[in-house]
Amino acid sequence: MTSDQDADPFDCAVVGAGPAGASCAVWLARLGLRPVLLEADARPGGATAKSPYRNDWLATSPGATGEDLARQIARSLELSGVDLRCGARVASVGRERDVFLLSVDGQAVPIAARTVVLAGGCSPVADGFPDDPRILVGPGAQIFHHEFAGLDVAVLGGGDNGFENAAFVLEKGARRVDLYARSVRARPDFVAAVPAGSVTAGPYEVGADGLAVNGRRYDRVLVMYGFRPDLGILATPPDTDARGHPVTARDTAETSASGVYAIGEIAGRAHPCVATALGEGVVAAKAIERRLRP
Repeated sequence: MTSDQDADPFDCAVVGAGPAGASCAVWLARLGLRPVLLEADARPGGATAKSPYRNDWLATSPGATGEDLARQIARSLELSGVDLRCGARVASVGRERDVFLLSVDGQAVPIAARTVVLAGGCSPVADGFPDDPRILVGPGAQIFHHEFAGLDVAVLGGGDNGFENAAFVLEKGARRVDLYARSVRARPDFVAAVPAGSVTAGPYEVGADGLAVNGRRYDRVLVMYGFRPDLGILATPPDTDARGHPVTARDTAETSASGVYAIGEIAGRAHPCVATALGEGVVAAKAIERRLRP
C-alpha cells in the first residue's frame, strides 16, 4: 500500500524496526490504530539482527541471541498485521500543516502520517577514521566473525564495548591486544578481563591512516567510541541534551516537536537495552493513542 499527502495518512510512521520501534508498532496496531513501520535494512530487528551474541539479561528469553530476538520481532510484527516496509530508508521528515511527510529513498511519493516515532537508534562514532577494512568501527557481528588469530590489535575506547571486545579479541587468538582509553569507564568485571599491562589510560595519538597508535603499528584497529543519535532526517530537529539526544517527556516520549516521539537508543534514556526499548515503545504507543483519540 502506498500513501501520499492526498490519501488518508497513517496514524503513525515509526522509523526503525528495532525492539523499540517494533514494540511501538505492535502496540499501535493492537490498539486499533494504523501504523507504518519503516526499516532501512532488509529485515527488522535493528542492532539485534546483527548480533550473534547471547542476551541473557532478558527474563523472558534466556539464552536467546540477538539474531533470535530479531526473528521473534519479525514474527510478532507479522501476527499483529503491522505494515512493515524493509529497505525503506527515510531521507527526510517534513511537515505540512497537521501531516508529516516522510521521503523514502527510491520512492517518488512521500509517506504521510499524523505522528512520527523516531526509533532508528544510533550510529557508531567513527571520528574521521578512514574507510578501511582493517579498521572496525563499533561492536557487533563484524567483530564476532572477524579472524584475529596471530594479529596485533589496538582497541580504542574505555567503555564497556572497548573492554568487552578487547577480551573477546584476546580469546580469538590475537597475538597482541592493546587497549587505549582516555578514561576508564567500563564495568569492573569487563576491566578485570583485560590484562592491566595491555591498558594505556590517558591521552594517546592515532596516526593519519588510523593503523598506528602512539607510534606502534597494528594489523587491526577497533574503534569503540560510543554511539551518536541519528537526527539528520528531521527538517526541524527537536531540542537536544548535551549528548545530542532529543529531550523527551518522561510520560509520553514526545520531543519538543509536537507529534514527534523518540524511543530506544536514539532517545538516550537510562539503561538502553532491549528490555527498556520494548517498554519505551509501549509508552509512545499509548501516548499516541491518547493524542489521536482524545
